[in-house]
Amino acid sequence: MSADSSNPLAAEPLNARTRAVQEKLSGIRHRPSVVVLAATQPPALHPHVTAALVEAAGGRPALDEADVVNTWDDVVWVQPEMLVLALPGRTLDEIVAEFTSIADMPVWRDLPATYLNQIYAAILSSQSSDVVELLAGLLHPDRCTPPPAAQARRISTLVRTDLRD
Repeated sequence: MSADSSNPLAAEPLNARTRAVQEKLSGIRHRPSVVVLAATQPPALHPHVTAALVEAAGGRPALDEADVVNTWDDVVWVQPEMLVLALPGRTLDEIVAEFTSIADMPVWRDLPATYLNQIYAAILSSQSSDVVELLAGLLHPDRCTPPPAAQARRISTLVRTDLRD
Protein backbone atom coordinates (compact mmCIF):
# COMPACT_ATOMS: atom_id res chain seq x y z
CA MET A 1 0.00 0.00 0.00
CA SER A 2 1.39 3.36 -0.90
CA ALA A 3 1.32 6.19 1.57
CA ASP A 4 -1.33 8.71 0.55
CA SER A 5 -1.78 11.63 2.93
CA SER A 6 -5.39 12.16 1.78
CA ASN A 7 -6.32 8.62 2.78
CA PRO A 8 -5.61 7.66 6.41
CA LEU A 9 -6.19 3.96 5.64
CA ALA A 10 -3.58 3.90 2.89
CA ALA A 11 -0.89 5.28 5.23
CA GLU A 12 -0.98 2.35 7.63
CA PRO A 13 1.67 -0.24 6.76
CA LEU A 14 0.83 -3.89 6.23
CA ASN A 15 0.72 -5.14 9.80
CA ALA A 16 0.61 -8.47 11.57
CA ARG A 17 -3.20 -8.59 11.61
CA THR A 18 -3.42 -8.02 7.86
CA ARG A 19 -0.67 -10.58 7.24
CA ALA A 20 -2.60 -13.08 9.40
CA VAL A 21 -5.72 -12.55 7.24
CA GLN A 22 -3.66 -13.08 4.11
CA GLU A 23 -2.25 -16.32 5.54
CA LYS A 24 -5.78 -17.58 6.21
CA LEU A 25 -6.68 -16.75 2.62
CA SER A 26 -3.66 -18.45 1.12
CA GLY A 27 -4.70 -20.63 -1.78
CA ILE A 28 -8.22 -19.25 -2.22
CA ARG A 29 -9.51 -19.99 -5.68
CA HIS A 30 -12.06 -17.22 -6.08
CA ARG A 31 -11.70 -13.54 -5.27
CA PRO A 32 -15.19 -12.04 -5.52
CA SER A 33 -15.50 -8.62 -7.13
CA VAL A 34 -16.33 -5.95 -4.57
CA VAL A 35 -17.69 -2.40 -4.55
CA VAL A 36 -17.74 -0.41 -1.29
CA LEU A 37 -19.93 2.69 -1.38
CA ALA A 38 -19.94 5.75 0.89
CA ALA A 39 -23.20 7.16 -0.53
CA THR A 40 -26.26 5.86 -2.34
CA GLN A 41 -27.97 8.85 -3.99
CA PRO A 42 -25.96 9.24 -6.10
CA PRO A 43 -23.70 6.27 -5.42
CA ALA A 44 -20.10 7.13 -4.56
CA LEU A 45 -17.11 4.94 -3.88
CA HIS A 46 -15.84 4.90 -0.32
CA PRO A 47 -12.78 7.15 -0.42
CA HIS A 48 -10.86 5.21 2.23
CA VAL A 49 -11.34 1.68 0.93
CA THR A 50 -8.54 1.23 -1.56
CA ALA A 51 -8.07 -1.51 -4.10
CA ALA A 52 -5.14 -2.74 -1.98
CA LEU A 53 -7.38 -3.21 1.07
CA VAL A 54 -9.96 -5.15 -0.95
CA GLU A 55 -7.21 -7.35 -2.38
CA ALA A 56 -5.71 -7.91 1.09
CA ALA A 57 -9.16 -9.10 2.22
CA GLY A 58 -9.34 -11.69 -0.54
CA GLY A 59 -11.50 -9.71 -2.92
CA ARG A 60 -11.08 -8.22 -6.34
CA PRO A 61 -11.85 -4.50 -6.60
CA ALA A 62 -14.50 -4.04 -9.26
CA LEU A 63 -13.49 -0.38 -9.29
CA ASP A 64 -10.50 1.41 -7.87
CA GLU A 65 -10.11 4.75 -6.19
CA ALA A 66 -9.37 6.46 -9.54
CA ASP A 67 -12.72 5.39 -11.01
CA VAL A 68 -15.68 7.75 -10.92
CA VAL A 69 -19.12 6.49 -9.94
CA ASN A 70 -21.94 8.93 -10.64
CA THR A 71 -24.91 6.65 -11.26
CA TRP A 72 -26.15 3.19 -10.40
CA ASP A 73 -25.48 2.25 -14.03
CA ASP A 74 -21.77 2.76 -13.25
CA VAL A 75 -22.09 0.17 -10.47
CA VAL A 76 -24.09 -2.24 -12.64
CA TRP A 77 -21.50 -1.95 -15.40
CA VAL A 78 -18.80 -3.63 -13.26
CA GLN A 79 -21.12 -6.43 -12.04
CA PRO A 80 -19.95 -6.68 -8.40
CA GLU A 81 -20.45 -9.98 -6.64
CA MET A 82 -20.47 -8.12 -3.32
CA LEU A 83 -21.72 -4.63 -2.53
CA VAL A 84 -20.99 -3.00 0.81
CA LEU A 85 -22.72 0.20 1.92
CA ALA A 86 -20.48 1.90 4.47
CA LEU A 87 -21.96 5.37 4.82
CA PRO A 88 -19.63 7.50 6.96
CA GLY A 89 -21.17 9.10 10.01
CA ARG A 90 -24.20 6.79 9.97
CA THR A 91 -25.17 4.04 12.36
CA LEU A 92 -25.85 0.57 11.05
CA ASP A 93 -29.59 1.10 11.49
CA GLU A 94 -29.40 4.38 9.53
CA ILE A 95 -27.54 2.64 6.69
CA VAL A 96 -30.19 -0.10 6.60
CA ALA A 97 -32.95 2.53 6.56
CA GLU A 98 -31.29 4.34 3.67
CA PHE A 99 -30.97 1.07 1.76
CA THR A 100 -34.63 0.29 2.42
CA SER A 101 -35.53 3.58 0.73
CA ILE A 102 -33.82 2.40 -2.49
CA ALA A 103 -34.53 -1.34 -2.21
CA ASP A 104 -37.19 -1.24 -4.93
CA MET A 105 -34.97 0.25 -7.65
CA PRO A 106 -34.82 -1.90 -10.80
CA VAL A 107 -31.03 -1.83 -10.65
CA TRP A 108 -30.97 -4.71 -8.16
CA ARG A 109 -32.14 -7.14 -10.87
CA ASP A 110 -28.92 -6.46 -12.76
CA LEU A 111 -26.38 -6.93 -9.96
CA PRO A 112 -24.78 -10.30 -9.25
CA ALA A 113 -24.55 -9.23 -5.57
CA THR A 114 -28.35 -9.42 -5.42
CA TYR A 115 -28.54 -12.97 -6.77
CA LEU A 116 -25.64 -14.04 -4.56
CA ASN A 117 -27.26 -12.47 -1.46
CA GLN A 118 -24.10 -10.42 -0.90
CA ILE A 119 -25.24 -6.87 -0.17
CA TYR A 120 -24.17 -5.58 3.24
CA ALA A 121 -24.44 -2.52 5.45
CA ALA A 122 -21.25 -2.00 7.44
CA ILE A 123 -19.57 0.36 9.84
CA LEU A 124 -15.93 0.78 8.85
CA SER A 125 -13.15 1.62 11.24
CA SER A 126 -10.42 4.10 10.39
CA GLN A 127 -7.81 1.34 10.76
CA SER A 128 -6.84 -0.53 7.60
CA SER A 129 -6.41 -3.83 9.45
CA ASP A 130 -9.97 -3.53 10.79
CA VAL A 131 -11.28 -2.91 7.26
CA VAL A 132 -9.34 -5.89 5.90
CA GLU A 133 -10.64 -8.17 8.67
CA LEU A 134 -14.25 -7.01 8.16
CA LEU A 135 -14.17 -7.46 4.39
CA ALA A 136 -12.36 -10.82 4.67
CA GLY A 137 -15.01 -12.01 7.13
CA LEU A 138 -17.77 -11.08 4.67
CA LEU A 139 -15.97 -12.42 1.60
CA HIS A 140 -14.58 -15.62 3.09
CA PRO A 141 -16.53 -16.54 6.27
CA ASP A 142 -15.30 -20.13 5.91
CA ARG A 143 -11.70 -18.96 6.52
CA CYS A 144 -12.00 -15.67 8.44
CA THR A 145 -14.12 -14.57 11.37
CA PRO A 146 -17.31 -12.86 10.19
CA PRO A 147 -17.77 -9.37 11.64
CA PRO A 148 -20.07 -8.96 14.63
CA ALA A 149 -23.71 -8.10 13.95
CA ALA A 150 -23.15 -4.63 15.42
CA GLN A 151 -20.61 -3.93 12.67
CA ALA A 152 -22.10 -5.50 9.54
CA ARG A 153 -25.47 -6.77 8.43
CA ARG A 154 -26.61 -8.61 5.29
CA ILE A 155 -29.25 -6.44 3.64
CA SER A 156 -29.69 -8.10 0.24
CA THR A 157 -32.79 -9.81 1.65
CA LEU A 158 -34.46 -6.37 1.73
CA VAL A 159 -34.34 -5.98 -2.05
CA ARG A 160 -37.86 -5.64 -3.47
CA THR A 161 -37.89 -6.78 -7.09
CA ASP A 162 -39.45 -9.58 -9.06
CA LEU A 163 -36.54 -11.69 -7.76
CA ARG A 164 -38.23 -11.77 -4.36
CA ASP A 165 -41.91 -11.21 -5.19
